[in-house]
Amino acid sequence: LNLFDSIGLKADPFSTSPNVDLFFPAVQHRQCLEGLELAIRMRRGLSVIRGGIGVGKTTISRKLIQNFKAEPDDFDFYLILDPKFESELILLKYIIDLFGVSNTGESVQECRNIIENYLLKIGVEQGKILVLIIDEGQNLPGEMLDVFRTLLNFETDDFKLLQLIIFGQPEMGAMIHKYPNFEDRISFDFEIGPIALEDMRGMIDHRIEVSGGKPGSWFTEKAILKIYKNTQGYPRKVTQLCHQLLLTMMSENKNEISEEMVQRVISGKVTTGGLLQQKKKNYNEIAVNKLLDVLRKDSPEKETVPGLPELEEQDDDWIGGGEPPDEIIIEKEDPKDAPESITATIEESKPDEEITDQAPAEEYISELSNEPSDDVLPIPGKYPTYIPGKKIPLDNATLGVSIDSGRISSVLLEEVKGIKTLLSYDLTASKARNLDPSKNPTEFSIACENSLKNLEDRLSDRMEIYKSATKSLRDKNTISLNINNDRMLLKLVEIPKENKKDKKQII
Repeated sequence: LNLFDSIGLKADPFSTSPNVDLFFPAVQHRQCLEGLELAIRMRRGLSVIRGGIGVGKTTISRKLIQNFKAEPDDFDFYLILDPKFESELILLKYIIDLFGVSNTGESVQECRNIIENYLLKIGVEQGKILVLIIDEGQNLPGEMLDVFRTLLNFETDDFKLLQLIIFGQPEMGAMIHKYPNFEDRISFDFEIGPIALEDMRGMIDHRIEVSGGKPGSWFTEKAILKIYKNTQGYPRKVTQLCHQLLLTMMSENKNEISEEMVQRVISGKVTTGGLLQQKKKNYNEIAVNKLLDVLRKDSPEKETVPGLPELEEQDDDWIGGGEPPDEIIIEKEDPKDAPESITATIEESKPDEEITDQAPAEEYISELSNEPSDDVLPIPGKYPTYIPGKKIPLDNATLGVSIDSGRISSVLLEEVKGIKTLLSYDLTASKARNLDPSKNPTEFSIACENSLKNLEDRLSDRMEIYKSATKSLRDKNTISLNINNDRMLLKLVEIPKENKKDKKQII
């Protein structure tokens, strides 16, 4: 059942399945593919690709395999989708079975010998390159890295016999770091992040074109910016949101997708059930007419109803709404339509004033998500006595970061002649757990980096206007840091000038 034929599309352009035909070579994705292909052809051995949920790791792995399909006599590809192995022997036996080797071993050493002999046969005798791809590498038990390290030791004087590529989420990096002998063997290490605004626009147009549409159709420029702002450039979130937007456009009989429609879909204020009912109604009419036509005839031969399409055999191929989205950020609209950058004159703050507009601690959007807030910057007062004012007149931007247990708040302010302008903000919260740097330093570090990255993404459409502030944000020139967390200590350490000897010098 193709719901998109009514707008001239032959298929869903925003499927979340790893369809390589819909793959768009965004800058990072193209760089990753080129690096992997080079590492494979040069037989460098181990490659590691890290990236968050929904950045396109699985699609890149499938696209990589497709790129070598024209050379089946030179390359053999094998894929492990769920690397949860309980022991080295189980893993080695699985690899032997995956390679299609008829022999089997009952001990670890026997299995190693079988794999080594097979790699020598393929790599030396047949002159082929064998590539093993592991998806969801973060699920790989840490001790299994030593198993793969042993397999990577199988080599000739000129090249590695096994080309191993591991795709996984960012936390996989911390696990690999615990095994330095394995980490030292990485020849290509790449981290994939969210795509840029131009790449997202290109991805949307490419998917529409591949599905039979015309690039630039339906999505207005303001809608594109709204989509990017709320998905932050994560490809899976983009495709999920665009899928719902196309369904909404069709169900409402509209010809374009506006910024207002994007906001309604994000807020969950639309329903596309009528579209499915309309489709089913059409097919029910076909079925009834067919039945009546058969009953009118003496012969039971099947005949078609003029002017109506043939009834497909399966009506339930479509499940409404696609896969449930990992995370959709709900952004509240400001009833006053406040502009994107709000200025407010610095006023004297009263001693007994209290901040009352902070969101309650229990109101979180998702497990780890960006929480919306009003664009209005509430009457900013003077700097506290323990924070000196800006000393460098050429740098008017300040990056503020506040860490309050499971919540990271970050803002980018520009101050000119006593007037502060809120350029960008981000509020990241954790629901199921606190961001504990002592227990999960990698997770905490990633959350901080994502928060600062979100600041830059939210400023992306105004970077040309605020060039100096953007540069200050990227360089992290001036940071105002506030910490309310009993697991962290903020300490000021004096570091001597360069080339000056001092006992306090930090090495």
